[in-house]
Amino acid sequence: MIRAGLSSRAAPGSPRSGPVARPGGVPHEEDRTAGRTRDTGATAMYLRCYPYDTWRMACHHEALLGQAVRLGLARPHLYLDNGFRSHAPLPALEHLLRLTADGGYRTVLVPGPFVFSLDDSEARGLVRRFTAAGCEVLELLSARGVS
Repeated sequence: MIRAGLSSRAAPGSPRSGPVARPGGVPHEEDRTAGRTRDTGATAMYLRCYPYDTWRMACHHEALLGQAVRLGLARPHLYLDNGFRSHAPLPALEHLLRLTADGGYRTVLVPGPFVFSLDDSEARGLVRRFTAAGCEVLELLSARGVS
């Protein structure tokens, strides 16, 4: 895991990548089985995909769940904006930002800052909003590792 920051790479292209919530549909999904582990506080994960992905970004979801376990974090609540462009209103992201501002989460897991926006400066701004609320944004390491 690395702290989220500027990323110049695109989202991995996989037939099974993409989040949940069609425009006009359910804006997010929370895993009610999630809880607290050790003293890490509540953990969330955020995924977004355009166009709509019927697999709901399953490979990214599983990778982030595994990373949370390896780090000893609480099982993350899942927030998904599926079928939403990065410049459109993102209801699950806005909901997550409000909850984080109210102290609801201390850690947010993402595959990379590109899930917040394809525009690097906008993505960095959203990471700063989380950080200002006392929440650490952790980015999933690539399968190749860090060079």
